[in-house]
Amino acid sequence: MKILVINGSPKGEKSNTLKLADAFVEGISSKCETEVRKVTLVGKDIKFCLGCFSCWGATPGECIIKDDMEAIRKDILWADLIVESFPLYFFGMPGQMKTFTDRMLPFTESYLGESAENKEGGFHEMRFDKSGKRLVVITTCGYTDTKKIYDSLTCEYDFFAGKNACAFVKCPQGELFGIPQFGDICNARLSLVKKAGEEFALEGDVKEATLESIGSQMIPGRAFSMILSKNWEESRKRYLEKHGDAK
Repeated sequence: MKILVINGSPKGEKSNTLKLADAFVEGISSKCETEVRKVTLVGKDIKFCLGCFSCWGATPGECIIKDDMEAIRKDILWADLIVESFPLYFFGMPGQMKTFTDRMLPFTESYLGESAENKEGGFHEMRFDKSGKRLVVITTCGYTDTKKIYDSLTCEYDFFAGKNACAFVKCPQGELFGIPQFGDICNARLSLVKKAGEEFALEGDVKEATLESIGSQMIPGRAFSMILSKNWEESRKRYLEKHGDAK
């Protein structure tokens, strides 16, 4: 299996979410032969989409912007499985990930006025043969759980890939992965994500029970609330020690 990991976290290689993506790929690799490529978007020269639609008209399927997206698009065509890894930012993608996604427009067929009503297979047809290709999104959020929080993002992917065509691995309380004293709890969650990768390799999908376990709270909501409150207080204290009170 040829796997491409797109790391869309602004934290780059220090991303908490990337730990989950690595565990997922590790699970796949334990059950089948794999070749893995990883692209970290931070630091790449990926310019904003101009909205010129040259890729739909003047140069069909080709973007007129020449930057690092050219190589990434080749990796996407190469891959059997694309794993997009990023934290939830304000109920959507981080900025780098959104810019990358906007620049995927050349892969889609030109819009000819179709209605979105009753669209199930993705709003736009693809210019390349996507049979055999799969897309998995692995994401963490800083919230207590994943209910409703991801609705807008999953809806967006329904239009990209087709209704429920993209597999989502969603993990709440992602900030815990950066706190050493919660190492055992986080390692247990990573083991679950590795199991999800094993299931994907063997069955072509992840069992719903496994996804629910990954999406469950790692620590009780009240305890998480106390940790967050302390974190914001300490953050404010460090700021005041360095800069003083701006008021």
